[in-house]
Amino acid sequence: MRKALLSILLIFAVSGPAAAGPFEDGQAAHARGDYATALSLWRPLAEQGHAFAQTNVGLMYANGEGVPQDYAEAVRFYRLAAEQGDAFAQSNLGVMYVNGYGVPQDYAEAVQWNRLAADQGYAVAQYSLGVAYQDGEGVPQDYAEAVRFYRLAADQGLAEAQYNLGVMYVFGRGVRPDAIQAHMWWSLAAEQGFENAIRNRDTVAGNMTPAQIAEAQRLASAWRPKLLGAPSTAFALPPCPEDPNVRWDNCFGTFTFASGAKYVGEWQNNDFNGQGTYTWADGAKYVGEFKDSLSHGQGTLYAANGTVLKEGAWENDELVRSHQVAVSGPAADPFKDGQAAYARGDYATALRVLRPLAEQGNAGAQLGLGMMNANGWGVPQDDAEAARWWLLAADQGDVFAQFNLGVMFARGTGVPKDFIQAYLWLILAASQGPETGLKNNEAAVKLRDALAEVMSPAQIAEAQRLASAWRPK
Repeated sequence: MRKALLSILLIFAVSGPAAAGPFEDGQAAHARGDYATALSLWRPLAEQGHAFAQTNVGLMYANGEGVPQDYAEAVRFYRLAAEQGDAFAQSNLGVMYVNGYGVPQDYAEAVQWNRLAADQGYAVAQYSLGVAYQDGEGVPQDYAEAVRFYRLAADQGLAEAQYNLGVMYVFGRGVRPDAIQAHMWWSLAAEQGFENAIRNRDTVAGNMTPAQIAEAQRLASAWRPKLLGAPSTAFALPPCPEDPNVRWDNCFGTFTFASGAKYVGEWQNNDFNGQGTYTWADGAKYVGEFKDSLSHGQGTLYAANGTVLKEGAWENDELVRSHQVAVSGPAADPFKDGQAAYARGDYATALRVLRPLAEQGNAGAQLGLGMMNANGWGVPQDDAEAARWWLLAADQGDVFAQFNLGVMFARGTGVPKDFIQAYLWLILAASQGPETGLKNNEAAVKLRDALAEVMSPAQIAEAQRLASAWRPK
């Protein structure tokens, strides 16, 4: 699956000088499938140091177009272009290191190249960094950082990033679980024909109320891509001149300030105008539209850890219309304080507040502790401890805990595999109505019915008897 996802990064560099010449003739030849002519035009340019030609020749070797497939030669040309700062080549070189094509597999090296491309706003490289942080390949596993990079790429319309961001919202990895956000992102990916997104969106919809679905649909309809880094936009502008004394106008460039802050994006009249990313020295960044070097238009402000601080319409560096409500301040009771800490990823505080409540029998706190133990948030990952807390909450009738417990018994995760117990808890979860927020829990119904296919009639009857006899504690 990882290789299939990464294959999208091998994108053809179609940008180049505006005037007609050998590079453009090579583009035309390649477009009509005349690879021999394209190679004969691009290779001399590549050997003379033309970065776009180097990237394209590398791609032809990677795909075996007009030449025998040769990953080592592809790497050689990608590296030449990447060292000149070409984001396409940097990203493609990252692909080669991830998969061990033409070089020894080296996730850390892949991260370095993808980071260079991502810093230029290139969406597929941002997506690839998200995968690296999610899987802990080349970097320590960090779900919050994975979400940050997925969001940057998803904001530009990359379907794979939108899909993965939906997954993170469903499972609460790096963000608090949010079915509305998951549905929105999967809807956007589905619009691009991403089949897994279509299936997942429809599944999560079965666990949502009509009001939640309507809100997710509204957000998806209102969404507009931030096109920074997309080949059709950012790279359509010529690069800004290297000479600092020449005015930067109608170009795409990177400028690093003495403070350590950096702007990557579109320039007009020597100011930030158009799509861009401004990153402060502490790692916080604004991604979106600029006018006269001020945030102006649609944009998102991120904290250094990737948390979305503000999102919506901006005027002169001020947010004037928000798409997202910020987490509120201290809540009125300990459980809400624990919920707020959990939502912002402050798991140490959440654990300190929720554990006493869970030990006193608060089902919501027990559910939260189960989630923290299952995912290793603020505590060592411990499936058995997660199951213990979920059992306590499930015994009180918490539908989410009942469903989670059914999954654990079905898989034998943290508990002995036991289809009767799994079926029991899934019956109970499936039986609860829309007031639970799960809309009769279609996922529980589907898993229950799938289990029935591998259970004997006697096992099913015993599970049904237990369910009929069950009463909340």
